[in-house]
Amino acid sequence: MTDREADFYDILATFPNATPSQIRQCYRKAALRWHPDKVHPEDKALAEKRFQEVAQAYEVLGNSQQRRIYDLYLRCRPMGFLEVGDPEDPTARLQVPVKDWPGFARLFSSGNLQSGPWPGEDSSRYEESGADGVDAPISALEWLLAGGFVLGLWCFAAWRHSHHVWLKEMPASIYRMHTDWAAPMGLLMAPLFFGSVPFPEAVEWMNAALESVDA
Repeated sequence: MTDREADFYDILATFPNATPSQIRQCYRKAALRWHPDKVHPEDKALAEKRFQEVAQAYEVLGNSQQRRIYDLYLRCRPMGFLEVGDPEDPTARLQVPVKDWPGFARLFSSGNLQSGPWPGEDSSRYEESGADGVDAPISALEWLLAGGFVLGLWCFAAWRHSHHVWLKEMPASIYRMHTDWAAPMGLLMAPLFFGSVPFPEAVEWMNAALESVDA
C-alpha cells in the first residue's frame, strides 16, 4: 500500500473491531454524506470521488471473507511481505512481497494461498450474533414518514365517519340527489360540509338546493 492509498476503515469512519452491523451503519452514513446528488454543484466532483471510495471500501469490508483478507493485509503491510509455507519444503518459509491491496487480494483469488483461519485472527468479529444482527435504529426521517402515514389513515377514517353521519341525517330524496350528482363533487364540498358547517345547517342547505331545483 502506498502512502496515498487510504485505509478502508478510515474511509467508512469505523474501526477494525467493528461488527458487521456497525460496518453497514457506517457505510450508510458515509454513502449519504458523499452522495453526489446531496452536495453543492461545486463539490460534485469531490463527492463523486469520495462516493466511489466509500463503495469500494464497503465492497471489501461488507464481505466477511474479503474483510478477513484485508485485515491480514493490514497486518502484513508494515513488514512489506506475507510469510507463507513452501509447498516443496514444509519446513521452509517463503516471503511474498506486499505492494498494494489489489495485488495482495489477487494472491488469494488465485487459490495459491490458504483462505482459512491464520494465527492471531479473531474470527468472531466477522460473524453476526445477537443484537449485532439487528439493523440500525429507525432514523428521525423514518419516524416522521411512519407518523405521517398513520396520521393520514386516522384523518381518512375520521372523514369517513363524518361522511356516514352526514348521510344518515339526510332525507331519502336528498340522499338520492347525493348519489346522483353530489357524490362526484365530494372533494370540492368537503371543506364546507365536513369541517366548518354543522350537519343540520348542511341538511338545510341541501333542502333549499333541492327545492330550487324542483322549482
